[in-house]
Amino acid sequence: MIPEAFIPLVYVFLILWGLIDCFFGFRIFRLTLAILLAMIGSLAGAWLGFVFFEGSLALVLGGFVLGAVAGALFAMPLYRVAAAALGVFWAFAVVTPYLQGLPDWWFWLAVGVVCLLAAILAIYLATPLVMLMTAYGGAVRVVYGIWFFLGGPHVLEFLHNEEATPEIPAGRIVPLIAILVLGTFGFLAQAWAERKRTG
Repeated sequence: MIPEAFIPLVYVFLILWGLIDCFFGFRIFRLTLAILLAMIGSLAGAWLGFVFFEGSLALVLGGFVLGAVAGALFAMPLYRVAAAALGVFWAFAVVTPYLQGLPDWWFWLAVGVVCLLAAILAIYLATPLVMLMTAYGGAVRVVYGIWFFLGGPHVLEFLHNEEATPEIPAGRIVPLIAILVLGTFGFLAQAWAERKRTG
């Protein structure tokens, strides 16, 4: 767990990462995706190593490294599949707070439909959707990061308090407007840069 004294630094990183993703997300998408998938792969590899070779630290570490390499390599040739995976990730992250009141069966059905649609759209409209996902995903991180320093919710409390659950308030109009405005500016900046780059 992260010591509470370091939490403000985590939020500063969240803001900086969000700004970079918001305005330059498409240009660094493959690098960001490689890092994300490397993290997922490393955790999966370490878990598999622990499950099957619990007594061998070397094999657990080997699984960690191999999983990280496999995850990073997966992002390079399978761009559209990776875009679909990112679409599912963001769709899940965005819709789940707003569906918490539904019964379990309806909740998972709604989440599954939204994630499936996000994956299909990401495959066929990879470039604009990557721009949209990185712009608005970055905007979410920036707004929640700044909001924390202004006395808003501590959405990362679970990082230093294992009994806490992530607080992701829904229905707050001011942060929602801020996310929409910043995300729109970020998307337009990315689209303009890409059009300029491709002529």
